[in-house]
Amino acid sequence: MVDGFTHRPETPQSVAHVLEMKRDEALQVNAENGQPLLHIARNQQGPVIRLLQADTQVELPGKLRITAGAIEMRARAGAVRIDASDDVEIVGRPFTSTDRGLSGNSRPAQVGQCARER
Repeated sequence: MVDGFTHRPETPQSVAHVLEMKRDEALQVNAENGQPLLHIARNQQGPVIRLLQADTQVELPGKLRITAGAIEMRARAGAVRIDASDDVEIVGRPFTSTDRGLSGNSRPAQVGQCARER
């Protein structure tokens, strides 16, 4: 009997190719017309990956998972927008706004409440 639901161990992967870069070197990927697309370098804190087009899209058919010790998002200009076809859920401690444009109000938002509605 074949059981397609039984967990199978992952097949070990071998590294096919390694590119070693010196401290003052970077890797850049260009389109066939020479347009720069991706730049990888390192600084004092570690690797830096830059997507070189003003508007870039990350697309995949399944879930996107980002795991890190901490995650920081920053919009240098404009708003941060989250658009979902279903509920948006923030799991963790209640958060407070440090936006001075919210009348100095730093109360946590209630479930389903926009921060500007508080």
